Amino acid sequence: MKPFIRSLLLPATILFLSHDAFAFTVVIDPGHGGYDNGANYSVGTEKRIVLEVSKKLAKLIESNPQFKVKMTRSSDSPRSLKKRAEMAQSFSGDLFLSIHANSSPDSRAIGAEFFFQHQLPPEKSSLFLARREEHHGGRISDEERMSFGPAHKNPYVKSILEDLIRTQSIHSSADLSVHLVEQWKGYKKSKKYVIQQAEFYVVSNVPMPSVLVELGFLTHKKEGPLLSQKSYQNKLAQSIYDGLIKYKESLDKTL
Repeated sequence: MKPFIRSLLLPATILFLSHDAFAFTVVIDPGHGGYDNGANYSVGTEKRIVLEVSKKLAKLIESNPQFKVKMTRSSDSPRSLKKRAEMAQSFSGDLFLSIHANSSPDSRAIGAEFFFQHQLPPEKSSLFLARREEHHGGRISDEERMSFGPAHKNPYVKSILEDLIRTQSIHSSADLSVHLVEQWKGYKKSKKYVIQQAEFYVVSNVPMPSVLVELGFLTHKKEGPLLSQKSYQNKLAQSIYDGLIKYKESLDKTL
C-alpha cells in the first residue's frame, strides 16, 4: 500500500474505534412525527408506534452504564430528514438507528426488515427505491448529500477521507444489521430479504454505522395488531437492545 493512502486510512479508522468504552452513544431516530403520520391503519399510526418502541429502547439503553442514548424526537413533533441527520452529527453518536413500521398493498407481507447504505450505481439505486421513496422521504441526491469526515485543506484528500469513512461505515452497518437480525424476537422475513441495502437519506448522511429498522407490517392481519400492543413493543425493543449489546461486544474484541 502506498504511504500516502496508508496515512489516509488512519484517521478513518480512528473515527470508528475511538469511542469511550463507558459512553457508547446510540442515536435513536423515531420515524415521522407531527403532521407526518407515516403509515396509517386501523391498528394505529406508524409515528406513534415507532415512538413507543423507541422510548422503550431508550430506557433499556439508559439502564446500562456502558451506553448513552440520544433521540431525534421524544414527542409527536415533526423533523425533516436533514434535521435528523444534523442532530445525529451534533450528538457525536457511535451508531444510528432509524425506527419505522412498514406497509404493503400485499396483505401477506410480514416481518422485520433491516436496511443499511449501499454503493449501487445511481441508475440501479433509482430502480430499487422507486416504490419506497415516498414512505421513507426519498432517496439522497448528490446535492443533498451531507459532507462529513476529517477536515482537510486539499479537496482531493478530503474526498478520499470521506470515501474511506463512508466505506468503513457501510461495513460496520452491515455487521450491526446481522447482530440485530440474530437477536430479533418478532416476526422475520426470509433470510434472503431480511437485510437489504438502500440509499435512504438518514442512513446515508450520518458519519457513523447506521441501520433503518422496519419493525413489521401494519397491513398484516396478525402482525399489524401486535405492533400496537405494549407487550409486543417491549419484545421488539428488547430485541434491538440485545442486538446492540452483541454488536458492541464484537467491537470491543477488535480494540
